[in-house]
This record gives sequence, C-alpha cells and structure tokens, in this order.
Amino acid sequence: GTLAARSTTSGYVEFLGAGGFTVGTVNSIMGGCFTTTVGVTTNNGAITITGCISSSDLGNIPETINGLPVTQIGDWSFYFCHSLNQLTIPVTVTNIGQYAFYSCPLLTNVTIGGNITNTVTTIGQEAFGNCGLLAKVTIGNNVVSVGSSAFFYCRSLANVIIGNSVT
Repeated sequence: GTLAARSTTSGYVEFLGAGGFTVGTVNSIMGGCFTTTVGVTTNNGAITITGCISSSDLGNIPETINGLPVTQIGDWSFYFCHSLNQLTIPVTVTNIGQYAFYSCPLLTNVTIGGNITNTVTTIGQEAFGNCGLLAKVTIGNNVVSVGSSAFFYCRSLANVIIGNSVT
C-alpha cells in the first residue's frame, strides 16, 4: 500500500497512517545506524522505537514523541549502530526488544530508567550482545526478565547493578 508522507521542520519525512498518526519517520532510506535514521511506530497510543534516533539525540531516547509515551525499544532497532556510545533509556520504556542494541561497538555505558527505579520489565535476548566496550549497566528493580545472552560477548563489562526483581 501507499502511505502519505510529509516533511517536518527538522528535515525528516514522516509516514502517516490512518487519522494522521505517524507510523514511521526517516531522514534516510538506508536504514540501520550507518546514517541518521529515525523509526517509530504507534501502537495503542504509545510509541515503539524501531530505528536510530537522529545523531543530535543519539543515546538519549525521549520519554515522549508527539505527546505519546515511548514504551518499547523494538527488536533490532539499533543493531550495529556505530554512533552510539552512551545510552539512557527513559522511565516510560517497559520493554527492550531482542537484539535491540546488538553489536554497537562503541557503546560503553547503559542506564535504564535514569536510576535503579524504572518501568522496564523485560530485556530481550541478546539485547546488548556483542557490545565489546560496554563497561557499565544499571538494571532497575522492575526488571523481571532478562533474555538469554542479553549481554553476550560484552568483554569489557565490569560494573553491573541489578535490581532486586531479577530472578
């Protein structure tokens, strides 16, 4: 099918779904994190990040986009992102998808929810796998599920704070 599209004031192109809701935003057709690609989907009044944030915001995932809460980081969203070195996931996010940050070679520090209390409950399989420079991760009290190999081959990981709900 065909989606309507419009340019934004920041130079991005938004793809619009029914009722004018943004179903995806890009400023490059290439995908992945080799360019400054932004991807979002709208589901039940909430946002899922499905691609890289613009280079000026890279590493600071917003709590809201267009007034809607960002609640999920989708599977493969930041796969092989060479621009990401620090990451803060806001308290609005409840799910970090499978391979969401897989093989981000410069990623060194991840904070989920800004501090030890947050709403993230699930970290997907290999979500941070193969992030060779990742040295510090803070996992909050609400995380109850960490997928298999979530931090596989994070050979620099030396400082992990894990909340009390992970079993």
